Amino acid sequence: MKNIFSILATLCLVFLGTIAFSQSNADVYLTAQFKVSGITCSGDMPVIKKKLINQEGIDEAAFTEAKNGVVTFTVKYHSSVISEKQVREIIESAPSCDRPDEYPYKAKSIVPQPKKQ
Repeated sequence: MKNIFSILATLCLVFLGTIAFSQSNADVYLTAQFKVSGITCSGDMPVIKKKLINQEGIDEAAFTEAKNGVVTFTVKYHSSVISEKQVREIIESAPSCDRPDEYPYKAKSIVPQPKKQ
């Protein structure tokens, strides 16, 4: 009887541990937007986009047309692999297209505003 109880107790602990682990590491597919400044030419956006989509955990990256040296990037990523902060750091670590030894970009997260009803 003790052996059966021990086996059941062990199975319960393994099962509960699996549930707790899977919930804490749940993958959430997120979309973040960033205002990126420091854009000097039309080649900057593709450089940043390429750096983003070559990163594990990022599925998509799109950008708007530059206005006054600022572009909006929309990035879709998996939260279990990469964080929003890391996405921003990747943007800021991309080299300038015409000066590859410089890293002129600054990224700021855009928090979506609730729609008025």
